Amino acid sequence: MNPRRIVAAILLIVVVTLIVYPPLSTGTVSVRFKSKGVGSADHLYITVNLIELHEAGVDNRTGWNLISNATRTIDLIDPDSLASFVVEGTVHTGWYDMIAIQVASASLVQGSNETALELSSEQYYATVPLVLKTFSRLTVTVQFSFNATEAASTSILRLELEAVLTPPLG
Repeated sequence: MNPRRIVAAILLIVVVTLIVYPPLSTGTVSVRFKSKGVGSADHLYITVNLIELHEAGVDNRTGWNLISNATRTIDLIDPDSLASFVVEGTVHTGWYDMIAIQVASASLVQGSNETALELSSEQYYATVPLVLKTFSRLTVTVQFSFNATEAASTSILRLELEAVLTPPLG
């Protein structure tokens, strides 16, 4: 084999690798929830229907990568409901700076009274710097903070999010 063919073959392998590798280079992100509430209630249900990660350095209108679009209702008061809510998604490798969670609805239960709540926003955001490497698994724990007493008196649920990287799920 002459040297030109060897160089051409090497260049071809490099080009094919550069084209094929990035779309195949993925990792897994797990999201779990915690809550920190003020005030008392029997249940505070929220329905989550979208969880996304945002690529660092990309415009906020774009750069969002889907982790999950499954609709699930969880109880922010019940630790068992929170512990059982774990969402996993596969996204391409890279640097991420934010997580977004879309909440479709909320309701508050006190005794036998259930009150549908308005949401202060449909989309909630938290900063979470992370680097996802090929075949890696990362876990993000998102904490919802809320005031149940305020929600009961105003019928508006104001949520605040805080997100941290946590050790991978067992």
